[in-house]
Amino acid sequence: MNGACPGGGSIGNLNPDGDNFLSVRAAPSSSAKEKDRVGPDQAVWICEETSGWYGVVYQKNGDGANCGLGYSESRKPYAGSCSSGWISSRFVVGLAG
Repeated sequence: MNGACPGGGSIGNLNPDGDNFLSVRAAPSSSAKEKDRVGPDQAVWICEETSGWYGVVYQKNGDGANCGLGYSESRKPYAGSCSSGWISSRFVVGLAG
């Protein structure tokens, strides 16, 4: 697994009678600005965890393999070519890492 983002999974547990998407937030809070929306089965790399939220990096409609997530000794904001943000941890399934 990747050193900078050692775990991964995919989006699941969405309400089938709901909107069928998960909001990606600018910060780990449901009141933070929505940056994006991801659908079921979207692959994500988990880079941080805090209070029921995951800081994630993801490649829209892809597996995230080309997101430039090399090993890092220190935490710093993601500046690669993929998308990033915060999602509720309860919607991530198939955790690996």
